[in-house]
Amino acid sequence: MYKDALFDVEGVCFSYGGSTVLDGVTLKIDAGNFYTIVGPNGCGKTTLIDILVGNKSPALGSVKYLGHDINRYKKRDLARQIALVPQESHSYLEFTAEEIVIMGRHPYIPRFSAPSAMDLQILDHIMAQTGIDGLRGRCITDLSGGERQRVSFVRALAQKTPVLVLDEATSNMDIQYTLALLNIVSERVRLENGTVIAVMHDLGLASLYSDRLIFMKNGRIFSEGATDVVLTEENIREVFNVDSRIYFDAYSNSKQPIFKGGRK
Repeated sequence: MYKDALFDVEGVCFSYGGSTVLDGVTLKIDAGNFYTIVGPNGCGKTTLIDILVGNKSPALGSVKYLGHDINRYKKRDLARQIALVPQESHSYLEFTAEEIVIMGRHPYIPRFSAPSAMDLQILDHIMAQTGIDGLRGRCITDLSGGERQRVSFVRALAQKTPVLVLDEATSNMDIQYTLALLNIVSERVRLENGTVIAVMHDLGLASLYSDRLIFMKNGRIFSEGATDVVLTEENIREVFNVDSRIYFDAYSNSKQPIFKGGRK
């Protein structure tokens, strides 16, 4: 088993045009944890995700996965290690939900070959487990935004990778589906030593599932550590410029932030 950090990010910088998006990000991510990245819009969360999965290359700095530069992996090999659920579903044209989910098995299917019996067994199991079996034959263009997001999420689960990256992957879903899918990936972390790296806006949901939180601000890591340690009123104030109160909620067994609304 690899004993060093799963991801080792050192001094990563990235810009769009003349605008700096990531400014010297250094971070270590260990296997067997659920990480959540939080921060205001435009702070660099999605760009960091794109660099972690090899979709973008840093202008400065490096990202190593299992001790090797992330950009030196062949795409097929990397797809057997890391699955990504992006913010927005890809345009899948006229594919059915079943056809999209089986795309998660493509890294394991030889070129010009059909899915194996094992691939089809994984397809059937994961569609049933996640409750989208009823969408199996429906065209993706006929589904709602939330249903499309669920199909994209399940495609990544079918990929059966040790690392799952979720970029606002539940933002369009009803709470029942959000909880059901996050319960599945949380169980993978706990039982299979899997790793989840998620971007979320809901701090309560992040606290509920995360082992570790990463606060980002202005393209930098502001604070990172165990959720119970770094989820503080001070960090929320500094990063989001809002006041909050943090309390331990016995029902959810987690620290939860609350915010003052406009009602008197």
